[in-house]
Amino acid sequence: MNIKRWLSQLSITVKLSLTAFVVIAIALGLMTLSIARTATGILDRNALDAMKTQLELSKSVLAAIDRQARASLAHAREQMDERLGQLATQEGDVLILRKGIDLPFVSFALSRLPFAFVTYQLDQTNGWEVASSKMTHGEPITELPEVIEEKFRAAQQGKGSVQLARMNGRDHMVELVPLQINNQISGILLLGVDIHDGLEEAKRQILASKIGETGYIFAVDSNPGPGHGRLTMHPELEGQIQLHTKDVNGFEFIKEMLREREGIVRYFWHNPELGEKEPREKLAYYGVFEPWNWVLSAGSYAEEFNRDSATLRNYLLAFSAIALVLMILALWFASRRLVSRPLGEVVAAANALAGGDLGVRLQSRSRDEVGELLQAMNVMIERLSQTI
Repeated sequence: MNIKRWLSQLSITVKLSLTAFVVIAIALGLMTLSIARTATGILDRNALDAMKTQLELSKSVLAAIDRQARASLAHAREQMDERLGQLATQEGDVLILRKGIDLPFVSFALSRLPFAFVTYQLDQTNGWEVASSKMTHGEPITELPEVIEEKFRAAQQGKGSVQLARMNGRDHMVELVPLQINNQISGILLLGVDIHDGLEEAKRQILASKIGETGYIFAVDSNPGPGHGRLTMHPELEGQIQLHTKDVNGFEFIKEMLREREGIVRYFWHNPELGEKEPREKLAYYGVFEPWNWVLSAGSYAEEFNRDSATLRNYLLAFSAIALVLMILALWFASRRLVSRPLGEVVAAANALAGGDLGVRLQSRSRDEVGELLQAMNVMIERLSQTI
């Protein structure tokens, strides 16, 4: 039996109810999806605004550390200038040593000052190499700092710079000072102040701030060189290179953040070691902290922000289902009473009339189209009776 034939055999009540069911179900479904999508969008925007606020607060904390570090570095520079006295003069970023003053003498003069330093000298055969070094309290440096290559090249051209660097497992704010010896830049002094304790405390404060329920803020080094893509702040993976980390779809989201430097990123993350059965979407807002060239990211699982939207959607679906059933039942009873039953009476009267019963009469209970039909039938029966 095809659909058309099946539909043609249904009563008007059933046809009206089915039609209403389809139309109302589609309307309520579209309304529910529209409201849920709008709510999700609003919650996403609110979540992103909260992430941006947290990120700006984190930048403020790091900026305070940066200001203190640069002030300490400026004080160390004053101590160095005072110790060298008339043995050197400053011209721009370049420290010009008087004739007869060499790197070993500079190292000796600075050896008792309370800051770390590394001196580099230009060897005609081997190029630039470390000449001497010491930590803040005089101990030897066993872990030399990773100097950003472009800044080291700039120092060779007479341009000084400041950067973060790690020596002996401790963070330092360092300044590269070009040294002119015998009319050429053949030495570079790296002057460093220890900021490790202050920076670690700042990181603890930032990591203590939760994004959503389980999210956090992390930072990635975007400076070119061997440290590019290293996590400089993370609750578990700090110090690891994560440049090529991919989500379950192969998306290298860390590389994306380092390239774009500011924006929104979505990716799908799976932690099977935590018992997760399937990947979940993560939402993050990221931006750059310019003084250190760190990219900071604040994010968490999207479901933590959209859970209220899912709850609203489920409530709407339940309400829509109940409303749909009630409306269909109301339409069913109304159509049976107002349409099907009167039409059934008309059919019965017509059959009786066809059988020769001219005494049949229909009772009209309304003035609508069905009522007019019943009245018309009564008039027709009356005239037939008179004619016959």
